[in-house]
Amino acid sequence: MKKIFQISYLSILICLMMFILSSCGFDKNNATISDISYDNNKDEYEVYVKENGKYVPFLVLQSDYQDGKTLLLRKECLPEVRRFNDYSSYYEDSEIDQFLSNEYITYLDEISDKVESVDITIAAKEALNIEGNETKLINRKVFLPSLKESCQDCKYNVNEGEKIDYFEEYKNRMCMMNGESVTWMLRTPVTSFGSLIYVYTFNDELSMQNAFDNAGVRPAFCIDSSTKIVYEKYSGGERFVVK
Repeated sequence: MKKIFQISYLSILICLMMFILSSCGFDKNNATISDISYDNNKDEYEVYVKENGKYVPFLVLQSDYQDGKTLLLRKECLPEVRRFNDYSSYYEDSEIDQFLSNEYITYLDEISDKVESVDITIAAKEALNIEGNETKLINRKVFLPSLKESCQDCKYNVNEGEKIDYFEEYKNRMCMMNGESVTWMLRTPVTSFGSLIYVYTFNDELSMQNAFDNAGVRPAFCIDSSTKIVYEKYSGGERFVVK
């Protein structure tokens, strides 16, 4: 009887382990970036990327953001606030666009060759000051999220991209910097004016801000969805890493 019980217990344990593995849906030691994307895995959607010589966490938000490319968004704001532009709220070639495209991309020296170019939709210059809805496509490697992508229940003057499921929960719009919640900027202008942009405030409210006022910055970029990631132990526990 004891032997039968041992065999039965072993069978149950094996079945339980198989269930856990199947529910995970992927092998952590042989995973791709899309395996841990929020739309595929709402339990583990964080990956570490080396930025300026230090590993920092990014959120893996959408596995097919564009043509087999997975979208990553910095979990916390960059450690320094910046302004969007000197005055105009038009995104293309603004100060923040140039910073992300020309300077920030160099911070990702170890994986910069993995960052993919994507077409993003922005409000056209003709839409500003008249509450217009004209848009245009620009090609970028690093960019800011838009209002439509990050707000599930907003009314949009301009159709900049598609909604991202991660932002369905209000708390997911909060962003930290140096241990404190801060206001962070979107790429979307307030088209009824020529100098206002949309931001999320430190207390999780959608608001407007002058383009020349400082706010937190959360870079977003895409890498190929088939990119292999590494599951490793480190001083704080275990994590996924893009290398």
